[in-house]
Amino acid sequence: MIKVQEDNYKDYHRQLSGLKSRITLGTAVGMMACMYLVNNYFYGKVIAKLPFEPLSIVSNMSHRGIEGEDFSQVSMTFIYILLQMAIRGSISKLTASEGPRMPIEH
Repeated sequence: MIKVQEDNYKDYHRQLSGLKSRITLGTAVGMMACMYLVNNYFYGKVIAKLPFEPLSIVSNMSHRGIEGEDFSQVSMTFIYILLQMAIRGSISKLTASEGPRMPIEH
């Protein structure tokens, strides 16, 4: 009886791993395609203006594709990256590819 449950658990875990890898790959391809479209459509356009000048590490990302020396200007690429970081955890929960947090007790 326990051997059958262990086999069922292993099969479930294998199926979940395969599904999770496909969803992760699909999400990555989708995000890269969106990034490409965002970069092409909004290249060189100022989308927002910060009330401060960010740190040098962040200013290189936030000012990407914008000409000029005013580093308080923000490009759409930076906003897209922030949005992507904010919703990445929710995507795995919405697609139910996260799996159980606690292992099944034998």
